[in-house]
Amino acid sequence: QSAHDLVVELPLDRANRLNIRIVTHCTVQRIDVPAKQLFTSLGQQPYGQLVLAQGAHPIQLPLAGNASADVISVNDLQDYQRYRDLLAGKDRVLLIGNGLIGCEFANDLASVGKQVNLVGLTAWPMDRLLPQALGQRLQDSLSAIGVHWWLDNSVASINFIDSNNTDAGYAVTLKSGDVLEADVIVSAVGLQARTKLAINNGITCGVGIKTDSRLMTNIPHVYALGDCVEFDGQLQPFIAPIYWGIQALSQTLTGLSTEVSYPQMTVVVKTPACPITLLPPKQQAGEWHLDADEQGMVARFKNPAGQVCGFVLQGDRVDQRKQLLEQTLHN
Repeated sequence: QSAHDLVVELPLDRANRLNIRIVTHCTVQRIDVPAKQLFTSLGQQPYGQLVLAQGAHPIQLPLAGNASADVISVNDLQDYQRYRDLLAGKDRVLLIGNGLIGCEFANDLASVGKQVNLVGLTAWPMDRLLPQALGQRLQDSLSAIGVHWWLDNSVASINFIDSNNTDAGYAVTLKSGDVLEADVIVSAVGLQARTKLAINNGITCGVGIKTDSRLMTNIPHVYALGDCVEFDGQLQPFIAPIYWGIQALSQTLTGLSTEVSYPQMTVVVKTPACPITLLPPKQQAGEWHLDADEQGMVARFKNPAGQVCGFVLQGDRVDQRKQLLEQTLHN
């Protein structure tokens, strides 16, 4: 799909449908908390209740080389359009990052015939979410459709193959000394919550904008929602936490103070070559227990008391999601 195809509704259409005002291309420069006033690139705007829903931005890697500035990340529609434009007529793609997003990119690109090299810091794909045996299964499945892996590795420098002809592509030197050639380079090493505005205006931040269970910050009448939120020391990425946050925050903003209640939220990894559904364990103490057969793999993360605190389902075993969720809820 093109970036245009992904647009569900245009700003004016949504504003008219919901009877609200949407101001686009407007940057908030500072917040006057005592006066409850925003100072923006288009002028001042008073507020009664303020919600910071600024999302997150791609982590920028400090890469060397005369072509390092050409590395792209995909985090919004404009990024996606640029990505699609760069891919047109090109075959060789290098991905940086062996986490969830990097693996999803690899599956998509290899499935349409692109030559994919994936560089990752750790020993197996999605190592923060998958035990090694399952990570190896994912790696083997993506290898089978043409993905080449360069793990326990990193990018040292990116240079033009021919500085007089930038269309010739890039020479990517790895920490191992290997040199890979690519036409397009995509960084998928993760996101960082946008906190600059909050920090500059006295709002407490850690890895994200810190909130209580009602999504309120340390400043009265100022809330946060989405990828920028840090609650109980944890970021709240993905779509599901936003959905549950909206349900509670809409009640709070209209007069009924409501705490967010997050259910157990599974993550579906979009790698058709190796279907995976997982529930990340919230605690670190424990170990993985694996079962495997011709239908796929099941990994249960059990705490020292033997209780199931998280799981990974692979292959046809993804159908056991409901059963495993019931086990974790019971615990």
